[in-house]
Amino acid sequence: MMLITNLDGLTGKKWCSQCHNFFCTGKNAKREMENHMKNCKGVSSAKLQLQNHAKFYLPHILKNKVLQYLVSHKHCDLMGKALPTGTIPFTVTQGYIAYDFDTMEEYNDEAIAIDPKTRQPVKHTIDASTLKALSIAMSVCTDTCQTFYYDLRNGDDFIEQFLDELFRQALLVKKYNLQTCALYNYLSEKKDVAAIASIYKFFCNVKVLGYNSSKFDSHFLLRHLMTGNCSIKHTIGSASAMKSIKGLHKDYDNVSITFVDAMNYLGPGIPLKQFCKDFSPKGLQQETSKGVFPYDLLNTTNYKEVLTNDSPESTKERLSTYMC
Repeated sequence: MMLITNLDGLTGKKWCSQCHNFFCTGKNAKREMENHMKNCKGVSSAKLQLQNHAKFYLPHILKNKVLQYLVSHKHCDLMGKALPTGTIPFTVTQGYIAYDFDTMEEYNDEAIAIDPKTRQPVKHTIDASTLKALSIAMSVCTDTCQTFYYDLRNGDDFIEQFLDELFRQALLVKKYNLQTCALYNYLSEKKDVAAIASIYKFFCNVKVLGYNSSKFDSHFLLRHLMTGNCSIKHTIGSASAMKSIKGLHKDYDNVSITFVDAMNYLGPGIPLKQFCKDFSPKGLQQETSKGVFPYDLLNTTNYKEVLTNDSPESTKERLSTYMC
């Protein structure tokens, strides 16, 4: 919770106290502000209008329609804890989807570069390679946990197949989250149409979590989300670090998905192995662990043989070679 009382100190800029739409920085900030104040009429035609009084900064309430309703109707406090006068408990959203890409190297023995001295094309002295998507897996977590897996053996369009199934499963997750929401069930009994519509819209967006997906997995999804049946509504981040992607599907207009990097909610330095242990359900911490994927053994020339030959002896031999 944060109460903003000093806008200049928060932004590091000096704002006009009359129009609230002009600011200046640097060594000449005082002189620029004095020149502005001579002609400032106190009225701005710009769309941005800063408030004259401080407001509480509570994004965890303003961005959560369920908690916002419960707090405003005195069913719970600002942190979601039930009040003595409240009759509706705050229930967290339990259904979600997680996904992860695995990749392989595609070698390019004839990679061409430009010699900086002669400006002539020459071959690389070291073989260049690029990462190519090999497979993708997702887990749909509701009252049960169901896993789906796609790889290149399903066809070159396996990512499109994954996205189609992802939206189908998002419908089930949305339905589960509505059923487990105490507020939605309460409003349905009261038949409060306006409140039901607001809460229903909140659950129409399903979160899809990936670990370090902003710098890795999202790059394999962007092209496929902009073609075919899918489209991108909006993104947060840059091309090199896509922290959030909201996607739509033309065949599923009553649900949307948001790809979110789980590392946005973690402290620095938490590896995936520790993440799996800390966020596993009670009683499953010992069973949940991060496996070893033999990236160095897979490439575009042998992936079919490696993925097809799944005998225990060959698998043990390949992993022992990889771990050495």
